[in-house]
Parts: sequence; C-alpha cells; structure tokens
Amino acid sequence: MNYNKAIKIVKKNIRRDPHLAFASILVMTLTFLTLNLFIFSVVGSGVILEYLSDKAQVSIFFLDTKSEEEILVLKNKLEEDTRVKSISYVSKDQALKNFTEINKDEPVLLESVESNPLPASLEVRAQKLVDLQKLSEEFEQIDGVDDVRFYQDVVDKFRKWATMLRIGSFALLFILSTVSVIVILTTIGITIHSKGIEVEILKLVGATDSHVKTPLVLQGVFYGISAAIISTIVLFALIPVFSPMVNSLFRGIEFSDKWWVILFWSPIFGGQGLLYRILSLFGILFLEMVFGIFLGYIGSTLAIRKYLKY
Repeated sequence: MNYNKAIKIVKKNIRRDPHLAFASILVMTLTFLTLNLFIFSVVGSGVILEYLSDKAQVSIFFLDTKSEEEILVLKNKLEEDTRVKSISYVSKDQALKNFTEINKDEPVLLESVESNPLPASLEVRAQKLVDLQKLSEEFEQIDGVDDVRFYQDVVDKFRKWATMLRIGSFALLFILSTVSVIVILTTIGITIHSKGIEVEILKLVGATDSHVKTPLVLQGVFYGISAAIISTIVLFALIPVFSPMVNSLFRGIEFSDKWWVILFWSPIFGGQGLLYRILSLFGILFLEMVFGIFLGYIGSTLAIRKYLKY
C-alpha cells in the first residue's frame, strides 16, 4: 500500500476520535516518563554505588606502642596484597591536624584537647568491595592493632534502597506499558468498529489485507512516536528544575566517564557541555521512539487480530 495514502487515512481516523487519540498519547507519555525514571534510577544508583564502593575503606588504628617504622613496614607488606587497591598512612600529628580542621568552628572542644589522644592509622581500600569484610577480619589479628573500623552498613543500605527503587520503577514501567497497549488496542478497536461498513466495502472491491491493516498499524505507531517526542521535551524542560537539587544532593561525587552514564545522566548534573546535552537529547529520544514504536505496533496488531473480522 502507498504509505502517503496510509498516512492520510491515519489523519482521518485521528480526526474522527481526537479525544481517544489524546488519551492514548497521554498514557504512553506517562509510560515514557516512567521509563526515564527507571533509566535514571539504574544509572544514578550505579554512579553513586561506584562512588561509595571506591570511597569505602577499612581504617586500622594502632596502639601508641606501635612505632611509625613498624606501621610503615606493615604498610609496605599490605601493598603487596592483590586485594588491596590503595593504602595510606595517617600519623598521630596528621590525625590531630585533621581533627582540628574538621572542628575549627568548635573552639571549646579544641581547648579541651590538651595532648594528642588520636592514634596513628592506616586507611585501606580494596580492589573489590566484597574483600573489605575479609580484610578487616585479618587486620584485627595484627599485633599492635587497637581497633579496626569498616563502615559496610552504609554501602549495604544504599545498595538495598537502590535495588528497591529499581524494582519499583520497573514494576511501574511494566504496569504502564501494559495499560498503554490496552489503551491503543481499545482505540484502534473503536476505529475498526466505526469503519466496519467501509472495511467490508474495501474487501468487496478487492482491497488487500495490507491496504486495510497498514493505516491501523501506523496509527498505533504514531501514538508511540508522539508520546516519545512529548515525554523527551517534558524531561528536558524539567532538567533545569531538578538539576540544582540533584547537584546539591550528590555534591562531591565524581562524574563517571562511561558512555551510558554520559548519555543518560550528564544533563541532570548539568555538566559535560552542550555536545553531550545534544547527544543525551537524541539518545533518550531514540530509545523512547524505539520503545514507542514497539508498544504502538503491539497494541495495533492485537486490535487488528481481535476486532478486524471479514
């Protein structure tokens, strides 16, 4: 069938029921906005988890009886462990200096510190987050170690909440996708019923199946593409609103250089320049259009199978 003619038929069908067309596009737009939420939750939590994993460390605090030379010898030995990513030494003097800097706005507290009560320490980061627990247990057995601190609960809690957010976003995406297909199915079904006699006449005069079905499939695809374009425009219109909040919430987190992070996350952080913003726009639009065409095709195809009887 001639596609120009099919497009004219689609326009005619939409003019017949503009309210149904609007409802279909609205529901699909909500679906795509949820898709964006799902993408951002996956990418964003991945960035933050990577940051937390890199910052997570085991702090080894030594008794004052452990000399600096002995600690440095231990440091050199631990650096040979393949599980260790990096290790740094913090002397008693440096620890006191750090404490003073952190509490510079608390003069009363600083005045109460007459001598240096802080211990020397080693700060160890592992190649893999899962190795920190085992390393911390091993460090506790070292002679002269006073305390070993490993804040695993912070990373674990974030991982838990990130997983819940992903599952929730995916569940909502699945529900809205199903609703979108049903709405398109119903809309196309109403179109088919309203054209019942016209379809029968077309078949009687020898019209092919593609001549009858192609405009209906294109109508569903049109809804999907329209929703994709609208949701992308809405998303980028909201970025200036949410970007300062996100920047404030995640201040200090280093931006990842992975292509999928740059593509879907850089506009939210307001970084990476105009080129990446343009790439993000077209990247998200392309993803949503593919998803929209898929939903539109499925919905219209199901409607044709269910309602088109001749």
